[in-house]
Amino acid sequence: KLRTPFTSLGVVPEVAATYQFPALMGRQNAAWMLMSSEWMSAAECKDMGLVKELAPAGTALDVAKERAATLAALPSSSLMRTKELMMAPHLDALLKANTVEFEHFWASVEGPASKEAINAFLEKRAPDFSAF
Repeated sequence: KLRTPFTSLGVVPEVAATYQFPALMGRQNAAWMLMSSEWMSAAECKDMGLVKELAPAGTALDVAKERAATLAALPSSSLMRTKELMMAPHLDALLKANTVEFEHFWASVEGPASKEAINAFLEKRAPDFSAF
């Protein structure tokens, strides 16, 4: 399972997630995942397009090694160039999203909602965001 707990911590997403998630999983799925702070099951992540495939229980490492072996058998130069070509149209948007998120993230870390989330965690209680 996977969770993006940003909003429950009183902060905003980082590492260009607000650009990358909609590109991977569509705007509605990305909005729910980034805003709800809910846990998503592996199947939900697959259905939303966040992951390529699910491995049977207990076989994830073996499946990952098989995928890695498939790519390792190919020329690294063509793999790197293919990845570079796939990323090239998005680099400016990724950098911009990362820069803006970074500014908002650090501003939100200092905000009252984030402080409440941290205090609630330390005090082992549910946070109360009703005042924010």
